[in-house]
Amino acid sequence: MRVRMGEIIDVTKDFSMRNLSITQKISAIMGAAVADSKILGRKRKDLVERELRKKNESIDLLKDGILAVLQYHLMDNLTLAQYNQRAKAIELALERKHEDILPEVLKSKEFNQLNIEWVNLDPDLVNSFGHAVPVVLRISRKEILYEV
Repeated sequence: MRVRMGEIIDVTKDFSMRNLSITQKISAIMGAAVADSKILGRKRKDLVERELRKKNESIDLLKDGILAVLQYHLMDNLTLAQYNQRAKAIELALERKHEDILPEVLKSKEFNQLNIEWVNLDPDLVNSFGHAVPVVLRISRKEILYEV
């Protein structure tokens, strides 16, 4: 902003409004009123709630899917049961699009009885193929040691 030397400036006025035409000023005032309205505020609140609900649904679906796979392959593996054996661990591959919500899913109490490790993949492979490369988790039961 350039000001001539000795010019008195009223700092309470908006400098950008001075250069606008009357129709532009009216348009700016109406735009500000609409942006601060209750209707738009409600729409923003509804949008935030809808996004949160969608995120919670995806977290629940992912958690239920992981628990179903664990129950089938780790807990109730009928093929190994025929030979009186149990699965020690499984490696589970998940789509990389779930990577951002996966830590929230694994924090839930249903996974407290399990050891969960992220399998480190080659960073060049992940950088090259991006979302096509899955996230791999190694999941095993926690062993409880009893002292006698």
